[in-house]
Amino acid sequence: MTSEPDEARGRAGRQPAVERAGAPGVDPDRRRPLSASYLGFVGSTGLSTLGDAAWVIALTTALTEQAGPAAAGGLLALSGLPRLVALLGGGVLADRFGPARVMVHADLLRAVVMVAAAVVVVLTGPSVVVLTVAATVLSLVGALFIPASGALRPCCCRRATWFEATPCT
Repeated sequence: MTSEPDEARGRAGRQPAVERAGAPGVDPDRRRPLSASYLGFVGSTGLSTLGDAAWVIALTTALTEQAGPAAAGGLLALSGLPRLVALLGGGVLADRFGPARVMVHADLLRAVVMVAAAVVVVLTGPSVVVLTVAATVLSLVGALFIPASGALRPCCCRRATWFEATPCT
């Protein structure tokens, strides 16, 4: 035997979303903004991804000019193999030293490799060997970044916003 107000409140005794939010069908938990630390994380990883994309475009263009389209595609595919091998090691490093530290060091190392490759290309001209080595090293270091980024994501937001913060939603 329940009274009418209890039935209107639902099984858990909570008020319906209409009464809590003041607007029909709006759940106030879904309106919480993401934290500033999470938005900073998303912005910084977005800038990092943008830099990586610019590097891949420049690398692909230079390799295509130097070796032709078929060879450039093969070299880029082969340079990605170290990423497959090193992804598990990146997760171990993120667990051992902390995801933020691993991400920052990986990004700094990627920037150093990109700048060094650019300086070598400017001074000596583009060569397939230099570009392939740079692509391979960047792929290897990127394998450290990826698991650290995934591990850091939930650390940057409140538990109530984990659903909104995960990329699979």
